[in-house]
Parts: sequence; structure tokens; C-alpha cells
Amino acid sequence: MIATTRHVGMAVALVSAMAFAGMASATKVTMDFDGLTGAAPVLGPGEYAANYYNGGCGSSYSGGSVSCGGPDYGVVWSANAVAFAQPGLTARYTGVANAPSGTNVLGIDKNIVGQPSGILMNVAAGFDTSLSFWYSTSALYGGVFVTVYDGVDGTGSILATVNLDATPGYCVAGAQFSCWNPLTLDFDGTAHSVRFYDDLSNPRQFLLDNVSFNMSGSGPTVPEPATIGMFGLGALLIGLFVGLRRRFG
Repeated sequence: MIATTRHVGMAVALVSAMAFAGMASATKVTMDFDGLTGAAPVLGPGEYAANYYNGGCGSSYSGGSVSCGGPDYGVVWSANAVAFAQPGLTARYTGVANAPSGTNVLGIDKNIVGQPSGILMNVAAGFDTSLSFWYSTSALYGGVFVTVYDGVDGTGSILATVNLDATPGYCVAGAQFSCWNPLTLDFDGTAHSVRFYDDLSNPRQFLLDNVSFNMSGSGPTVPEPATIGMFGLGALLIGLFVGLRRRFG
């Protein structure tokens, strides 16, 4: 009887450990902006990121198509965040090339009236630990900043802020925005918004690519189907051991 009880305890502990391991899995989000099909090379139209990474649509820009059904990361970009393709000239930036991945990059449309300085990224569910991205800045200007807030819309307490180092110019001949730097910004707490902004007197100073963060701290993780199956298996094993105990105890 003692041995049977010990086996039951071992089964419960094993299944519980497996279940909690599944529930603790993190969700990493990476946005490369390549799914926004309105972005086109060489003076072509771009597409505003808008609700694309909230499972919704990007917005038409200069006749560009509208992309719908993007990944549901719970991310909403401000109305002035526009994705476009490189290499070559674009309607908003001159000389973009050598992006870290894919074709598209994210920039700012300074002509959108009523928007705050820079690009704003809202994540209603929140994220924690760190924010990572690649960036390119104009070699002619400085003053590009990134600030992480614990509230939406750039409100609440500041969790982290950084002044981006200027990237060299012209890593590709004729392309001012062709040198890219990676950056990881660590912080404590749960963030709900990030502002990427520059000196208002010198617009169009930066571009972004591969913006990523970890959603693991945003709230309870729903168990995956495999985890739920582990609970069922555990219950079955416990029932089997209890039955053996009654029969042979």
C-alpha cells in the first residue's frame, strides 16, 4: 500500500512538472514588415503598419494595396508609421538599402498631421524583459531616441530610454540609409508602449527593422493542447494506481 501511494505521488509530480513547463513557455514577437504588400521599391507606394500586427489591416498609402489578416500580436502602430521596400529611392526616404532581413523597413511619415513626434507602438497586453530592433539613422543628424513606457500611448512611468548612436552613412554606394545597427534595450516591469522619435527640426532621421519583444510576462499563458493532454494522462494514471491499490491493497 505504501509503494502504491508513492507511485501515485510520483505520477502527480511528473505530470504537474510537465504541465507547468508547458504553461511557462514564452512567446517571442518579431515584426519585419515584409507582409505589408503595399510597400513597393523605387518611388513606389508604401503601406501604413496600422493594425496589421493586431490581426487586422495595414492602410493604403499613395495608391498602395491594403494588407489584411496580419499576425495577431496585439500591436498597433501610430498612423504615421509607414512600411516601404528597398533598395532605391522612396517617396519618404532617399537611398535605402542593405536591410537586415527581407525587403521592407519601417519609417515615419512626417506629413501626417496631428501625430506626436516619432512613431508610437502600443501593446495593450504588455511585454517584458527587453525590446530588440535594428535601426539605421541619417549620418547627417543625431538626436534619435527610444523610450519604453509602462502605459499605453506613451504614458505612465518610463521603464527605459536610449539615445541611438548614429550609424555610418553609405555602406552601399548612393544609399544614405544602408548601415544598420542592432540594439537590445533591457528593462524591469511590464511595458505597454514604445516611442521611436527624433528631433522635429530634422525629420526622417531613422528607419527600423526586425522589431521584437517577449510577451511572456503579459499575463497567464493559456495551456497548449499538449499540456491539457498531460493533465488527462495524469488523471488516468492516478485512477489506475488507485484501482490497483483497492484490488491488491
